[in-house]
Amino acid sequence: MTITQVPQQVYDQGERARRVSIRFLWWLPLSPIVGFIVANRLLSESWPIWQVLPLAIVLATPFAIGAYFGVKAVRLGVRRGWVPLAIHFILMVIALAMPISQSLS
Repeated sequence: MTITQVPQQVYDQGERARRVSIRFLWWLPLSPIVGFIVANRLLSESWPIWQVLPLAIVLATPFAIGAYFGVKAVRLGVRRGWVPLAIHFILMVIALAMPISQSLS
């Protein structure tokens, strides 16, 4: 084994982290449903920022966890871990920005 090769056990852990990151993408179809239900039940008509912040955090948390596992996969040498990492990061930013921008307007 040379310095540039990744041991098989470490690579398997990276593949497992990549698969877990991809599984967290199931939150994508569920997040609008949860967002609308929570927004309709808990938020007032004016959407004050102090009510919207918990909603934004709830919506972005699964994407943040998926991004964590994507970073873990990339750090363990799995190049395909960049794809779920990028997707999760973009979706996390959207899940944080959309409700907050709606409350500020």
